[in-house]
Amino acid sequence: MTNGDYVYVSIAPLEYPHPDFGNFTWQNFDALDTIAKEAYKSLLLIRPVSTDVNSTKRETFFRTAIGLSKTEYNYTYGRRLNITEMPSPFTISSYASIYMLAQVLNETQRNGSRQPFVSANLASKFYDRCFATPLGEFCFDRNGQRRIGLEVTQYSPLSDALDKQIFNVDKFNLSLVALQAVTWATGPTMTWPVPNIPLCGFSGQEGECADQGPRYTITWTVATSVSLLVLIIIACVLARRVMLNDAQLQSQRWEIDLSLLQKPFTEDGDALDRRFGIPPRTEKLPDATEKLTKTVATVQETGKACLKEQAVWIKSYKTCRRNSVMVKPSKKYQRCLNNLYDLRHPNLVAFMGVVTQAGPDITLLVNEWCSRGNVREMMDTNRVQVDWQIKNSLISDLVQGLRFIHQSTFTCHGSLTPNVCLVDVRLTLKIAELGYREILTLGFGVPTWDQVHGTDDTRLALYNAPEVMTSSDGTRTETPEADVFAVGKIIQGIATDFGWLKLEGPVVLGPDCPWMTKQEVLLCLKPNPRERPTALRLVRNLARTNSRLLEKIIVRMGAYAEELEEAVVARTLELEEEQRRCDMLLLEMIPVEIVHKLRHGMPVHPELFDSVSLSFSNLIGFLDFITLSAPLDVIRLLNTSHGLFDQVIMGYDVYKVETIGDSYFLSSGLPDRNGHRHAFEISSCAVQLRQAFESDEAIKECPVTLQIQAGIHSGACVASVVGLKMPRYCL
Repeated sequence: MTNGDYVYVSIAPLEYPHPDFGNFTWQNFDALDTIAKEAYKSLLLIRPVSTDVNSTKRETFFRTAIGLSKTEYNYTYGRRLNITEMPSPFTISSYASIYMLAQVLNETQRNGSRQPFVSANLASKFYDRCFATPLGEFCFDRNGQRRIGLEVTQYSPLSDALDKQIFNVDKFNLSLVALQAVTWATGPTMTWPVPNIPLCGFSGQEGECADQGPRYTITWTVATSVSLLVLIIIACVLARRVMLNDAQLQSQRWEIDLSLLQKPFTEDGDALDRRFGIPPRTEKLPDATEKLTKTVATVQETGKACLKEQAVWIKSYKTCRRNSVMVKPSKKYQRCLNNLYDLRHPNLVAFMGVVTQAGPDITLLVNEWCSRGNVREMMDTNRVQVDWQIKNSLISDLVQGLRFIHQSTFTCHGSLTPNVCLVDVRLTLKIAELGYREILTLGFGVPTWDQVHGTDDTRLALYNAPEVMTSSDGTRTETPEADVFAVGKIIQGIATDFGWLKLEGPVVLGPDCPWMTKQEVLLCLKPNPRERPTALRLVRNLARTNSRLLEKIIVRMGAYAEELEEAVVARTLELEEEQRRCDMLLLEMIPVEIVHKLRHGMPVHPELFDSVSLSFSNLIGFLDFITLSAPLDVIRLLNTSHGLFDQVIMGYDVYKVETIGDSYFLSSGLPDRNGHRHAFEISSCAVQLRQAFESDEAIKECPVTLQIQAGIHSGACVASVVGLKMPRYCL
């Protein structure tokens, strides 16, 4: 205890010596005083600082208390342990407490309080004030805790007592102030602070004093082996992680093949044959390249497509080859796409990939589809009654998405406007176009602000923070504080239905806007970026307005609406399929032009054709076949012959008018005029009918020899639809 290996700390509960708490002196007037004096040099004493009253007043109070104890309670103080006995500290504390309580009661009565003895009112009088008492000044903080100064003392060789003040703690600011240098028992060269563990440890056999024999060698060998093993394991884990990251980069999960994109609807022209996928005989079917070109054009025009039977939103950018530097994707570009591909949050539009094969100067970015468009369009269309409950929900989604972006690897968005705040079918707001500038910059050179976000500077300037500047080369400074400014403008637009937004002027939010929302918007629009709130604060103050019941109702309504929309789409597709079948059947009976007129309620007038060719054909020997065959066999023969004829006429410009028994009635140049080719088409078709009939194996197996004869006539003809019930196209 005397060699300086340890420092002892003791606490004195009172600011003055009292026999009930021991005597802090090394003198006991015996043979151990010399050793105790050396030990006291390693002792630090922490005690309260004397209150603002001198010792004379305190001694006067003590004598008064001793006298009253003798006269009032017949108790006489004496001497204990060669020390004059003093009043009990509990007696002194009780007196000070009652003295301060009396002051509070007097103040309460003077103020005329209606409930002067309520404990809460009395307790509040003690907060954040000081009381002057005969024992000194007593101060309390705002929580009712007593403020008391402390001092740290050590042994002083001048006075042979623990009265050298080395540290002081002020009772108001609670700061530690060094008053004098600490003198350690080992001498003035001892450093501060002293070691927590002695050089030889607490057992005396540690550190420099440990045994250096075989045990130390074994320990060192084991420690070295374990360290090497740990380093090898760490190196293997890091190497595997690097390999997985490289494999992930090389896999290019974000790359989407153009052939997987499909148009969200079919192109149906005015003609019914084109609508139902029946191209004219002279038109070539589109090849794969032509189909992909049409798909890209449609996607660029509509901004939507289907990817694996899922609706997606497409953002198209022009990336010219002369500006493109992406011969081989760089690792930064791939890492940026991987990070964006892995980002998933309920209030962030999911990035699904990029299409680079759309064309030499076209890049398509594929994203999650939000059916209600951006928040401005949703509020302008009035399809949804947007009250403050829905507005609070939209604002909550906006700030939560902003916090997620600021906590991600991208740190900020940089281009927040209502156009990138999309709303899905469940009325959930999602932020889109995150990381677009990084993708286009790393993959296709440095794009300007206009290339990425358009040239509508007036519209975009509304959401630009004052400190955001666009340089001459089109680059911009993007910070989280600028995102907060843009969010303030968007919240202002949501609160006013985007009807009060101006480039200059006071902030207008409407009378129904919640007070907390108004305060946060005003802070978001501060010109000084340092005065704007963080995204975390916005979430704490604005993302707590929705009750769980409201969230459940909105989710249920959204799910019901989505199911209803899917059911409507399915029924519509079924109806269109049935309509297509009906139209196909109708086209087999009546020409296309007549169907158009009947569908649109137009009258069908008889039409004169100046030059057409007609063909009438029947079967020779058919009556003998009827006599020798059963009725079912007759029907089978007619079905075989007429089906064969139907296949043949598909290769010629002829129209099948009708069939009566074994007769087969054809026309050419009617209903579609073909100039003077009608005679050639009808003659060639008749010859082909004869050859196909004679070479058919089923016809040869008939018990009667059958032959086909045809008659052809050319001239003028009148055609029209006859009848109202089961109308027929008659010549």
